[in-house]
Amino acid sequence: MKLNLTLAFYGISEKDIIYTINGGNSIVYKCKNIAGEHVGIKEYLGDDDRRMRSMEREVASLNFLYENDITFAAQLISFNKKKPSICYKWIEGKTPRLSNLVKNQVIEALICLKSLYEHNPNFPLAIDAVASALELNKQIEQRIFIAKAYLKKYPEILISINKARELVGGNLLLLSKFPINTFSFSDIGVHNMITNSKSEAYFLDFEFFGADSKVKMVADLFSHPKTIFSREEIVSLSLKLSLSDYEIEQLVGILPLIAIKWALITSRRLSSEVLGNQISTKQILEQINHYLGYSQFLQKKVEVDQIMTFQEYKKMTQ
Repeated sequence: MKLNLTLAFYGISEKDIIYTINGGNSIVYKCKNIAGEHVGIKEYLGDDDRRMRSMEREVASLNFLYENDITFAAQLISFNKKKPSICYKWIEGKTPRLSNLVKNQVIEALICLKSLYEHNPNFPLAIDAVASALELNKQIEQRIFIAKAYLKKYPEILISINKARELVGGNLLLLSKFPINTFSFSDIGVHNMITNSKSEAYFLDFEFFGADSKVKMVADLFSHPKTIFSREEIVSLSLKLSLSDYEIEQLVGILPLIAIKWALITSRRLSSEVLGNQISTKQILEQINHYLGYSQFLQKKVEVDQIMTFQEYKKMTQ
């Protein structure tokens, strides 16, 4: 019934669905509308506040990018506040295979977003934007508070996360501030890309988009479980994004905290609303422990050429 009501708002019935894509934060339906055009209906998951927040941010993001002549995002058609969802012009294509071309398209998009920020910074902060390591630590505290509810069956995980955070807590860089100086996708990789028959790249999922620091954005590239870049490539990208030597130092300093943040993001898959959607409980727990080990590994590094990505760390330790 909920699906029928969502589709009905856009003048679409279940028989018009061509196929469905299930994700961690949303469900996307490829449909044919009354005019015979292919459209995407994206329905957000989670509690009511999360669904509304995600929809409102994605609508605002797509409109902002469109108004600033950014062509690598979907074209919004309409949205529904009662059943948080959006309708957008379908992008015909496929998820690309990892290649140098795809990596270059991502790099070009990130440089484009940096240039857009310098030209027009008038858009809200990204959902998990960070302007200092102290602020990042507070975000982690908030995530731990929320995680207490769904980690009751796994008290050892919560204990390990708290211990890992305490080990990083004394870092002097906790007082350092990062300038907000770019726009960020917040979740970048081939899993959120489509390439068409002309090899043109489009990016998906803008519900976390917004202004952020280059320091934190690059730190996420190191720690993202699906990062497409090697350490060397991320360092090269940092130079293209004009990170200063001090920002590189800050980057190395916050990476142990970023790893803990990703352990908590991973732990959310153990909540009842997400569990079973993609990977097994055993795999989730293993991933969390890998992130905590990654955090400890990073605490011993003081230079950018000593660190590695999360994927490189996992490969080294397996």
